[in-house]
Amino acid sequence: MVQAAAQAGKLPLVLGGDHSVAIGTIAGMAKHLRRSGQRLGVLWVDAHPDMNTPETSTSGNVHGMPLACSIGLGRAGSRIWAASRLRSRRPTSH
Repeated sequence: MVQAAAQAGKLPLVLGGDHSVAIGTIAGMAKHLRRSGQRLGVLWVDAHPDMNTPETSTSGNVHGMPLACSIGLGRAGSRIWAASRLRSRRPTSH
């Protein structure tokens, strides 16, 4: 939906009850911009790093994983990401 709205020349507005909605929002915008040869910049402001992966999370809750997913760490669906990048440092889960 985000990608489709952006392709139609509209500004996607995504509202959700959890910041994990950023995973799809960032993915949709990035895909749209890649098709036009542009890159997406994201300014992430949060009290927690949100860099957990299924391998580093103590809770397994996706709530602590959106930024990691968005930059290609961890695992989501059938896509495997390089979780080994986080093994040297174990972020705290929230």
